[in-house]
Amino acid sequence: MKKNIIAFALFIFMLYSGAEVSAQQKKENKNKQGLQSFYKVTLLVDSLKAGQVEKIQTDYKASLLTVERDTSVSGQLRKSRIKALMEGRNIKLRAILTPLQLEKLVPPSERIGEGQMVKDN
Repeated sequence: MKKNIIAFALFIFMLYSGAEVSAQQKKENKNKQGLQSFYKVTLLVDSLKAGQVEKIQTDYKASLLTVERDTSVSGQLRKSRIKALMEGRNIKLRAILTPLQLEKLVPPSERIGEGQMVKDN
């Protein structure tokens, strides 16, 4: 009898855990679709290009977060790394977007490269 109760409890726990993981995956997919929809509407691009923009932006934000959390580097080195990340992101975006689309997506303070400078606070 105890074995049946334990087995039933484990079954319920596994079922609940699976549902929880599934709900998290659905939420992540919905957020990703939301970003792609935002880029499609804002930039007036197709799904493929919106997906490319979303990947570039997501990679940039992840790298930026890593640099910001690294407390082992000085402020000047951190600024130069962030500037390099911005330049890399802008180069990738320039390859697939028009200048007007870039203006809608990239804040003025991050428009560096091609004669533009980042503001030094």
